[in-house]
Amino acid sequence: MTDDETAKNHYYIVSNDKGYSVLPEYLKKFGIDVKLVGNLSKDEPVTSTPPKTQSITVAPAKPVSELEKALRQVLNNSADIPEVVKNINSLKTRNDINSYLGKKFHSAQGKIYGAIKPFISDKK
Repeated sequence: MTDDETAKNHYYIVSNDKGYSVLPEYLKKFGIDVKLVGNLSKDEPVTSTPPKTQSITVAPAKPVSELEKALRQVLNNSADIPEVVKNINSLKTRNDINSYLGKKFHSAQGKIYGAIKPFISDKK
């Protein structure tokens, strides 16, 4: 290889962004000589440090109540469950709950009411 050919295949990445640190080794596989530098005038290599890892804290799962379990057995759309539980808990009587279920679920009202009846026995 002549000096002219060597000069054509040598490149610099000028950046202090360490995300580029994998490129020189990768491009070497293709015969491309790349050097990562922070400043061209000093030709100082950017030190390769592994990227910082981010820790993620996962909150423990909220316990599922028996009422929610019963609703999961009869409701096709599980997205409805939080709203239904909230309404069942806020309504004062079984009659109010039955009326609510009839308005919201029409023909499935009886099936849903039957599934939750043991969990609303404390209502009037």
